[in-house]
Amino acid sequence: GVCVNAMFAATLWVSGIQEGELKVLDTRYGPHYFAPGPLDGNSQPVADCTVYDRIWEIRSEDLASLDLDGLITPNARDWPWQLGAPVIDGDGDPENYNLLGGDRPELLGDQTLWWIMSDRSANVALQEASSNLFDYVSSMGLEVRASAFAFSKGGAAGNITFYRYQFTNKSDIAVEGFRTGLFLDPDFGDASDDLIGSDSVLHMAYVYNSDDDDRNGYESIPPALGITILSGPDASADGIDNDRDGDLDEHGEQSLAYTVQRFGDYRVLREPSGVEAVLNYMSGLLANGIPVYEYGDGVILRDQDRTQLPT
Repeated sequence: GVCVNAMFAATLWVSGIQEGELKVLDTRYGPHYFAPGPLDGNSQPVADCTVYDRIWEIRSEDLASLDLDGLITPNARDWPWQLGAPVIDGDGDPENYNLLGGDRPELLGDQTLWWIMSDRSANVALQEASSNLFDYVSSMGLEVRASAFAFSKGGAAGNITFYRYQFTNKSDIAVEGFRTGLFLDPDFGDASDDLIGSDSVLHMAYVYNSDDDDRNGYESIPPALGITILSGPDASADGIDNDRDGDLDEHGEQSLAYTVQRFGDYRVLREPSGVEAVLNYMSGLLANGIPVYEYGDGVILRDQDRTQLPT
């Protein structure tokens, strides 16, 4: 059969204001604004990022080997706890990594992948990169610790992958108005007949095939794919009803619903050009800042409709 992947590309978009300057990192298909490696105490990348150019892994089998037989697998041995990979402290000393003393890598699901990257590890290469980049590439001094995990079981749970990102500003310049989002390009084989939608109740964006014949990989059994934000940054003091329940800034409120309720296809609306346009898309607006809903609920913007949108 044909090997296909429903997600052709998926990357983080990040924006923030430092010393009055709006900065946007909006990778689509490359070059990428984040590259492997941590930042040091001066918010600078290490001299050689080669050792960090990997994804670490821990599985339930690794922990079983430790717990049942006292055997330390390479996955458990190499877990990068010193870089911030999460550890369950079992020996009472949070400053060490003592597997025989009871410390364990934090396993999420049945398999967890972990990596570390920053926007300054890639900055030199980006400044020398090709014309695919806008002229406003600028790092903020962000270090990102990322986890991906999944469960090995049947049913819906076995068809879900989870992702968790921790952002740390390692620079000495505050980042105001920090915002992050996802750029997604799902392709169900033949991408020309895919459709998208969103569900504000489930906080989910989804993509599906327009008919039951994909013609390029999935054939008569095309899937559907949903993307949802399970939790977001704390928003209990921003003066916004983020979860739209009628109450402002209740304890534990998170800024999760706002993003998914503004899900849309920027390629149909307009290719963003400049930081303000990208920020507007991350806010669920048109490139010029006009809310999408002003064009009517349920309006499908076809290719011939693009010229009718204000610039």
